[in-house]
Amino acid sequence: MNWDAIGAVGELIGAFAVVATLAYLAVQVRFAKASAADLSRISRADGVRETLQLMSSDAQLRKNWIASSGLEVECQRLSKSLGTDIDGAFQIDFMFQSWIWLHWGQFSSTTTDDDLEELGRLIGVFYSNPPMSTCWNESPFDKGLVEDKFVRFVNDAVEAQKKKPVAVDG
Repeated sequence: MNWDAIGAVGELIGAFAVVATLAYLAVQVRFAKASAADLSRISRADGVRETLQLMSSDAQLRKNWIASSGLEVECQRLSKSLGTDIDGAFQIDFMFQSWIWLHWGQFSSTTTDDDLEELGRLIGVFYSNPPMSTCWNESPFDKGLVEDKFVRFVNDAVEAQKKKPVAVDG
């Protein structure tokens, strides 16, 4: 074998190594981008949850929000369904919105099928029971906060929960 042939083989191996390195970097950039997007969604959900928790715990802030919301009719309907006054309905609904944002953050992040199955079971049970089901179905805010894909996921999880047989102690 002469030096020209050895040089050609070396160049071929080098070219393959460059292609492999670029492919590896492309995959790493893709994962880094997905990770950054996940972090952004979780951070946004955390920020909204902090605000909602403040609204849920601060009576004066809730009073001002209710007075300025322009949603008296919808809020009266929700409060009647929940069996509370309007302030109590807002407090419950803000707490529930905090749960929605927690679950949305989990749903919208990079997940496995097992993660989604577990989240679906949790949501199915949790959102099927009052007062959460009342807020999910009657609040003027809740479903409008998140994208339709998550709303469908929640509705499907609740429907699946309804179809499960109820255990009876015997």
